[in-house]
Amino acid sequence: MLIDSHTHFGDWDSVKPLEEMYDAMMTEMDANGVDRFVIAVTGGYAGQYGGFRMADALWFKRRQPERVFVLGGLDWSGIVGGETAPVYPFPEQLDLLRAAGCDGLKLLNGKPDNRKVLGHALDSE
Repeated sequence: MLIDSHTHFGDWDSVKPLEEMYDAMMTEMDANGVDRFVIAVTGGYAGQYGGFRMADALWFKRRQPERVFVLGGLDWSGIVGGETAPVYPFPEQLDLLRAAGCDGLKLLNGKPDNRKVLGHALDSE
């Protein structure tokens, strides 16, 4: 059986030790027959999102590389409000995410609220 869905675990990482959160999540995954799951680190700009931090997501992946997949997020600092260039060029960020062990990329710049803050259309350079 294959079920594709997603959930938000909230800000567990800010209230529970990482090891406790890991044990709880793995127990839930096993109890519900979940073979693999993705942790999406949203990136964004300073102060935008809470949730998983990159180091925590990669810690999960290193403990269960066959079960945990990580989507990294880009740092949009430098292009917020229509500024023209990210502080760290996106190609370099992608290289760093891949080198760190990310399996893919989580993009939120298609959401209307993010496009408004960024000041760039989806098809902009």
